[in-house]
Amino acid sequence: MTFAPKGQEFWLKNGKSLNSLHMLKEELPSMSNDIYDNHVNDDKNDFAQWVQDSMNDIELAGKMKKAKNKFHMRHIVHKHLDENDKSIFDSWNDSVNNILGDIKHQNINTSLKFKVWISVFVVVSISALFLFFAMLF
Repeated sequence: MTFAPKGQEFWLKNGKSLNSLHMLKEELPSMSNDIYDNHVNDDKNDFAQWVQDSMNDIELAGKMKKAKNKFHMRHIVHKHLDENDKSIFDSWNDSVNNILGDIKHQNINTSLKFKVWISVFVVVSISALFLFFAMLF
């Protein structure tokens, strides 16, 4: 999960709220050291705790706890997001390839109705991907 559930946003010391890992990744480079140090220091790591508690991602939280500074924190979050985005696309791509492979290998009679259904499926899937990536940026 890359988004915090409603009501579990992360509130920075300056009053700005973050509701996703994408927002955290984008905020870190411009975040003042004072704000970062308020949330991450020797005694605590609020960002890691937020990811663990709100997003239930213990593995990512563990990596975030090892961040040496805000740029290392951003790298950890960025790498995690890239891996998740890739796995979502790979899963979708495998599904489409399986369907198309079944059609070829089983010599299914591809009627006009079936061709239209496949076209709609592909268009809707691509549209969903564009919407997903648009939400990231």
